[in-house]
Amino acid sequence: MSLRIARINNQLIIFGIPSSLSSGLMDVPGSTGLATVFSQALLGGEQGISLVHFVKKKDIDSPNEELIEKLRKQWMITDDVGLLDRQDDEYEMQVMLSLEAARENPKFLVDHYQRAVKYQDLLVNVRAVKAIIDIEKALQLVNNSKPPNNGAMFKLKQKNVTSAIDELTVSVGKGNEHKVKGNIISKAGKPDMAIRHYLDGLVALWPWSASTSMSFELASSSGILTLEQALWGNIAITALKAPIKSGPKRAAWDGIARSACNLLILMRYATNGTLQKAFERLAQIDEREKPDNSRNPNHKAMANILRDKPPGLWAHRRCVVEHVCCSAP
Repeated sequence: MSLRIARINNQLIIFGIPSSLSSGLMDVPGSTGLATVFSQALLGGEQGISLVHFVKKKDIDSPNEELIEKLRKQWMITDDVGLLDRQDDEYEMQVMLSLEAARENPKFLVDHYQRAVKYQDLLVNVRAVKAIIDIEKALQLVNNSKPPNNGAMFKLKQKNVTSAIDELTVSVGKGNEHKVKGNIISKAGKPDMAIRHYLDGLVALWPWSASTSMSFELASSSGILTLEQALWGNIAITALKAPIKSGPKRAAWDGIARSACNLLILMRYATNGTLQKAFERLAQIDEREKPDNSRNPNHKAMANILRDKPPGLWAHRRCVVEHVCCSAP
């Protein structure tokens, strides 16, 4: 790949690579306000990440062992929170270092950016595992109960040591069954049981995920994109609607919702509707827990901006060199 660099209007421009990875990654000015809500590792659009997709349409119904092993390696399945925290820190640092290297070393800009994208996916995955652990602990608190013998984390660890992994279409079908059951139970006024079904739905999807392992189009058409975001979203809204109004149990319910919402904001393929609801729910938690001067103003601002955008569209689809998703329609 031949690269040329020029300075135009005091800005470095790089030529000879996909347009989605040109000027924005070379010399991004210091972002302020809403532009800092999302990582630069979520930039690039589809063109900027197409080279990192390794799951193809032919794979979703007949994945081979090599593909399954590659998917497994995207995850750290353990309930050792200390280990997960250290891995979280490492992935976050690698994202930042890769983005910095992309800006400073134009010769290998594409390689550095793709590295940042891959570490962002790993970061989302490790935080998903941490969120499951945190949510199950919170459910114990609200129920004054011991951890179940067959909770989501237990099932995930069991699944990780077996060789039997379902095809994506089968996984989505099983995940949907848990979502439907969770919805019914939630309407019956049993939020804790509903959330356990939503967690089981996420376990059913593993090790598949709507990440850069596949294109947005494939993630969308296969059903995993909508289902994965719906399961995390349902966990959040179910926790927020729990009838407890105050005290430690209310804080535990809000912690469940916050874990789910924070994870959704990290996802590359999050839709406008998914992000709008996540920010709106975080703003709701802020209003309940914090005095006016300590609330995060970005939560309510982003919820308002995204409210008028088409809910089903990929929020970052046009975020090529900057996060235009933070701008009003």
